[in-house]
Amino acid sequence: MSEYFPFDTSDIGSYSGSFSGSFFGDGSGITGISASFFSGSVTNAISASYAANGGVTQLLAGANISLSPTTGVGQVTISSTAGGGGFNTATGSYGSFYDTTTQTNVAGTARSMSLNTTDITNGVSVSGSTNPFNTYIKVENAGVYNIQFSAQVDKTDSGTDEIWIWIRKNGTNLTDTATSIQLQGNGAHYVAAWNFFVNAAAGDYFQLMWYSPDANVRLHAEPAFGVVPGIPSLIVTANRVDQFLSNTGSFSGSFTGSLFGTASWATSAATASSVNGATINNTAWTSYTPVWTAASINPVINNGTITGQYKVIGKTCFVRGNVAMGSTTTFGTGEWYISMPFTASHADAILMTANLLDNGAAWYNATVNGARAGLNYKAAIQYQAVGGTANDINATQPFTWANSDRFLWNGSFEIA
Repeated sequence: MSEYFPFDTSDIGSYSGSFSGSFFGDGSGITGISASFFSGSVTNAISASYAANGGVTQLLAGANISLSPTTGVGQVTISSTAGGGGFNTATGSYGSFYDTTTQTNVAGTARSMSLNTTDITNGVSVSGSTNPFNTYIKVENAGVYNIQFSAQVDKTDSGTDEIWIWIRKNGTNLTDTATSIQLQGNGAHYVAAWNFFVNAAAGDYFQLMWYSPDANVRLHAEPAFGVVPGIPSLIVTANRVDQFLSNTGSFSGSFTGSLFGTASWATSAATASSVNGATINNTAWTSYTPVWTAASINPVINNGTITGQYKVIGKTCFVRGNVAMGSTTTFGTGEWYISMPFTASHADAILMTANLLDNGAAWYNATVNGARAGLNYKAAIQYQAVGGTANDINATQPFTWANSDRFLWNGSFEIA
């Protein structure tokens, strides 16, 4: 799976990333240029001077970079002559993997999900020890990656069991990435499927982790039958999303906007732009403090905690948050709302998953729904009651809230 980003000369004033291409025109509006070109593990610097009229006069090739013509004057094509890892960075870094075996559980032990088959790969690989439950997803290029997965989870005993799934980077759990699932009854099954955006340096590795205190929970694979293909226990795709995906290209005219990666040329030294005040770059997620309110009397967090993080890519804001109740937290009156880091394009744009923890008792599935109250800057929190009805969450629903209870949400919406 690959993603392509359009290059609109009306919006661009700085560019950074991996590319080979052609530059022509007078370079109007460009006061300087510097870039790093990446091919495999090789980093090569290119620099240029500029003429009095703002046009680039000459490009200078670094190691493993060739210019045509070699003088670097006029219409110039830039290409890589060597690279590492046996892949072409101009076509992106990606991988698609799956596992054909049923993955059993060791009760009370965190497990790394297994991947035994490579489908498509370019700059992303599966590695790790020979233990099938210690699989690493390793990237050869630095960047921002979208790691998506689907896992077929089931159980082989009665009662209600719970499974937690999260992501690790270089052997360390990433903060606030876990989600829990409940399975009720013998043979109950569920397809867990969501995605993580992660920052990676070259050589970083990631693991999809799972944990359940019940040995009868598993990741289940099924063989093909009749016209139906086999069902893997796990499918994973990893796709780098922050690079310009073109093998060759031409850029001419006047540039006035911003496009970002790991190198840039622009009319200033700026390395980031913004949408409604949100910085767009390839750094870690930005923290914000969500505002928790209610329809009549607002709750007060007191000695509890409220945390949130977001990342903006284009006009999409990815957001997650966690409200943990303390011993002196008060819960207000009326339905609850939680604020977004930015105003959404409209109320319907805010619709994401949430989880509620009645500490020591149960997890509940819920939604954060802007359309519920017609608001595009905050959203009502709702849970599904018996019979499928969506009910508002308040101080006593779906349970009486108390110390150590919490609710979490994770999703994305379009910025206004």
